[in-house]
Amino acid sequence: MTILSTTRTYVLVSAPLPNHIADLLPNPREDVRPHISIVSPAPVTDTDSIREAFDAGEFSTGGPIAIELDGIGDFRTDTPPTPVIFLQVAAGADRLAALATAIDARFGLRRRFPFHPHVTLTYYKPDEELDRVAEAHKGFRAVCELTAMTVSFGASPDTMPPVITWGPGTTYAL
Repeated sequence: MTILSTTRTYVLVSAPLPNHIADLLPNPREDVRPHISIVSPAPVTDTDSIREAFDAGEFSTGGPIAIELDGIGDFRTDTPPTPVIFLQVAAGADRLAALATAIDARFGLRRRFPFHPHVTLTYYKPDEELDRVAEAHKGFRAVCELTAMTVSFGASPDTMPPVITWGPGTTYAL
């Protein structure tokens, strides 16, 4: 009996936080600095058209996006529940949502969940660990400007959730 394994290609569009803020937050994965996902890992087939659109400046927003991070949230009561603790984007979410909508529409991306701008603090941990991280960041508040977005491509065996190995990203000005 032969079992076929498939690999999928994914795109991630993220806005990195300035270092002076990112350095204060945990890295949920060792290889990923704190950021706001504009397009969460989404399966794609045509990476060339995505690169070309970003290279052409199709998604430039006309300048930095002012944001405020304030408040802790989680997706544990969503449908389906997802064990994620995050910082909420209290200001600037509207511009991030417009950017996400434009990218989704341009490439026909389908989201598993509605867009909700946030900074992930930890995920897929036992409830006690999620609660500990939430409590440790309960009073965290920061105001900054996002100046860039990074487009990264990765590959994963066809698993759920995907276990993606990311390649180097390309940075574009907002």
